[in-house]
Amino acid sequence: MIKLLFRVAIFSCLLGASAAYALETDQYMVWGKQLNDVTAYLNGFINKRTWQAIDEINHLPIEQRKGLSCEDVHHYILKSYNRNKGMDFISEIERLVYDDPTLSRYPPQSTGKIATINQSIYRKSKLFKLKMFGINIKVNGIYTGVDKTDHVFRTGYGYFETYKKQRAKGKTEKQALIAAIRKGIKQEKTYYGYWVSGVFSYADLEANYQGLRFHRNFCEGEKPYLFPLKNASWGFSHSINLADYVNPWFDESYNTNAYLSFRFKSIYPELKKYCSEQGMQWVKERDHYYSMWQGKESFSVRYLKGLIAKGKLPNPEKFSLQAICK
Repeated sequence: MIKLLFRVAIFSCLLGASAAYALETDQYMVWGKQLNDVTAYLNGFINKRTWQAIDEINHLPIEQRKGLSCEDVHHYILKSYNRNKGMDFISEIERLVYDDPTLSRYPPQSTGKIATINQSIYRKSKLFKLKMFGINIKVNGIYTGVDKTDHVFRTGYGYFETYKKQRAKGKTEKQALIAAIRKGIKQEKTYYGYWVSGVFSYADLEANYQGLRFHRNFCEGEKPYLFPLKNASWGFSHSINLADYVNPWFDESYNTNAYLSFRFKSIYPELKKYCSEQGMQWVKERDHYYSMWQGKESFSVRYLKGLIAKGKLPNPEKFSLQAICK
């Protein structure tokens, strides 16, 4: 009994501490719904905060500016994206999407928490009724969950830190990338995935990896976002565009999740309901648009596919509609 209570206590702590990362979304529920693309809206927020942060740094006394590296400026900018975070563990940019009544999203703002969950494949799960459930948005023509923004900015930065540490140890670029991806795999198998929700999200892993790319682009490459000026100030070379990062592997109805058996048992009847919708025009149009990325899979997608083929990761194929609807 004591052991059971201890496990429950640990689980409760994980549930609270991981609330933002355990936020689940359901891209199936948006099938057939037409959303307006919010890329420009999100880009506007990101670029405004980036400019503001750089301006604040450039107004510091020159003695302070002289000691700042590009990574120092990058980190300051990242913190500026989440200055007004509330107490519910939801990032500021996610909160903006939830609260703006003019923004195209599904379910709409008028739909309550329970009604949202009851439309989803997770509606039979009591767990999801205890916490906030994610909404769907359209970014770069991709239908995805609002939680993916946090995966890009925050979890992606964790990938980036791992990458930097590995490079500092003399590892090759490929070895450092693999180390970062393996960190994400461990997180999905434990406190950001299986332990909290019973869901292993390959879409989350792709968002994390694109976040790594995003953070690398601040100070690396031929034309990084940041560049030093002669007076120890910093310049911003070009606007950030999320379309450079968001791709079809952010969509969990396209890049299928893997599930623990108890979770799959609860959602299987709900997924079966979509069998008749696979041939609908909306899905054909989506798949046609997504096909533009064929052959352009990220390093992470290719690496994960290799692990799946070797049996080292759960195969999402058996959880796909193609398998369920045979």
